[in-house]
Amino acid sequence: MSALTPEEETRAIQPMPEDTWGQILLKSGKSVLPSTLKGVGGLLRAAEELRVIPGEKPLYQPLLPSGADIAGYGERKLREQDISAGDNKLKRYAGMVTQNVAQNIPIIALGAATGGVAVPLTIFGAQAGGQKYQDLRESGIPPHKALPYAGVVGASEAATELLPFETLIKPGISFAKRLILSAAFDVPGEMVNTAIESAVDKVTITPDMTVEDLGNALAETAIVSLGSAGLLTTIAHPITQARQKSGKGKPEAPTQQAQPDVEYVGPLHSIEDKFNDKENIEEVQGDIGEGQTPVEAEPDQRGGSQ
Repeated sequence: MSALTPEEETRAIQPMPEDTWGQILLKSGKSVLPSTLKGVGGLLRAAEELRVIPGEKPLYQPLLPSGADIAGYGERKLREQDISAGDNKLKRYAGMVTQNVAQNIPIIALGAATGGVAVPLTIFGAQAGGQKYQDLRESGIPPHKALPYAGVVGASEAATELLPFETLIKPGISFAKRLILSAAFDVPGEMVNTAIESAVDKVTITPDMTVEDLGNALAETAIVSLGSAGLLTTIAHPITQARQKSGKGKPEAPTQQAQPDVEYVGPLHSIEDKFNDKENIEEVQGDIGEGQTPVEAEPDQRGGSQ
């Protein structure tokens, strides 16, 4: 396990003063880079450790800093951005929501600007998997066990983000509909993801987890997800609308039923038809009086001239 710095040991002993709202927002923004470094470092660490033959030297000397160094640095810096709210639950949940949103904004903005889901969802899954691998390794779980567990967490994160992410970047829907659908998809999806990650933690790093602990984690997840859905929708909606207006994202046009082809045959029994019919040419010539045009003779064909 990673050792605490003197500053972190002091924080653990002495209660920290409650953060102001400005400090909460600042810490949320400053948590983005450390969170990314922890995930990327965890992935690099997995790649490095899986290239080691048991009982032998590494197949190659990893570049400095190694994945473990990068992930460890990110983890330490991320702990420095922990929200200090004391007994103020409002600030505590607000801090969790703003940190979650801040860390997801770059990926959400990428999807909203491009209209694609494959790359953002891959980033979501890789980030979650890398962070979980780092947590498992720091808790003493060997690489060959940590990797599949981290893979489960990463796959769960990507799968549960699919529907809410598609809703966030879908063109042609109102803000209210986007908000309702995003919350409806995101909250249960995040709760499923929390349950899966809790199950992984139960069999690896926190075997003493109780049902009550799981219930508290699920309730906390629901609150944070609901708040995050509102903020992310507010951010993603104008980006999606701008992409739609530029012509890069257009709503699907409603399908139209094919109309049967109707052949126009023109007026029946007209003098013109008779005149153009070779078989009736003699009859037409007989019907037209001398010095009359076909149009002038047409009333006679209908019932006599006036």
